[in-house]
Amino acid sequence: MVIGRGAIAARFNDYLLQSEYLIFAGSVNDSSIQDGNVIQEEEKAVRAALSTHPDTTFVYFSSCSILDPDVAHTPYVQHKIRMEDWIQKSANKFLIFRLPQVMGFFDAKSSLVNFLVDAISQQRSFELWQRSQKNFIDIDDIHKIVGEILKRKVILNKTLNVASTRQTSVLQFVREIEAFTGIAAKYTLANKGRNLNIDVSEIEPLLKDVNIDFGKSYILAVLNKYYSHLTPHK
Repeated sequence: MVIGRGAIAARFNDYLLQSEYLIFAGSVNDSSIQDGNVIQEEEKAVRAALSTHPDTTFVYFSSCSILDPDVAHTPYVQHKIRMEDWIQKSANKFLIFRLPQVMGFFDAKSSLVNFLVDAISQQRSFELWQRSQKNFIDIDDIHKIVGEILKRKVILNKTLNVASTRQTSVLQFVREIEAFTGIAAKYTLANKGRNLNIDVSEIEPLLKDVNIDFGKSYILAVLNKYYSHLTPHK
């Protein structure tokens, strides 16, 4: 079973017709969301799904933003915290996967990745937090990692970070986009941001088995995978 809308739910549609796992990808995927009604509707959906399917393993996608004090007060992060707490207390069997900055086919421009790619390709100015470090992962690699964890069936009732082994400064990410598109970014530097050390020790042992390498060329390869349409000169 799969509940939710958006790229994560669509990517896990291969779990739609099985009953062992309930994949709750949700529809609150915009970290800048302010609409309390939308958040409340998803919270009701989580509670309903838990009560309707008590014997399934409840798989929930949360956010590594929970670890970031700079955004701890936002409605999005507060929502994720409440849902994690509710699932941990209410589900008989669960797995919570916290995700960092996800790269893939998304309609919304609100994600950091899409915002930066769009701003640079359209040559719009933006503020860049020069001390900010982020973690970037391809949505297909999320599917591989989560799929392997579910297949092995040795981890249960835990919260795991499904993220890259490599932190990247936002400034370096912008430089990667510049090199990829051939367009110089227009930004002003702000002395803001922090480095979040995301613990990925739980997933590291299986990365080789699913053929994932978070090396230096990872981000450029993923940019080429999803944004090559923005580089007609290539």
